[in-house]
Amino acid sequence: MSALTESSGNGGPIAAAEERLARAVPVILRLSVGFLWLTNAGWKVPPDFGQEAGRGLYGFTAAAVEHPVFSPFSWVVEQVILPNFTVFGWGVLILEASLGAFLLLGLATRFWALVGVAQSIGIGLSVANA
Repeated sequence: MSALTESSGNGGPIAAAEERLARAVPVILRLSVGFLWLTNAGWKVPPDFGQEAGRGLYGFTAAAVEHPVFSPFSWVVEQVILPNFTVFGWGVLILEASLGAFLLLGLATRFWALVGVAQSIGIGLSVANA
């Protein structure tokens, strides 16, 4: 009998390979998304985060006001975030770097996945019409 068709008490080698693949896919996905967030944190350059040139994080954030998707969100960006942009920029940088690092390390992944979803919604509301 071949090793591939031989059955053991736990489902055989094919079942074991399928189980390994089923375990590997979420890990690969988590590592890929963590790397994506970590690399995207790299273009948020302190201390002004693009405010002087009107580009970078500032440009994408200002797009929420210039090309509104959801009026209440645009109002919050215009009245709260842009006047306090340096604090917001540092918050985004720390949040995205932490998000990427925690996903890469596999620590508190469910919490950081929710943070990533919330961050993605904010990004989408900022640039969807830009």
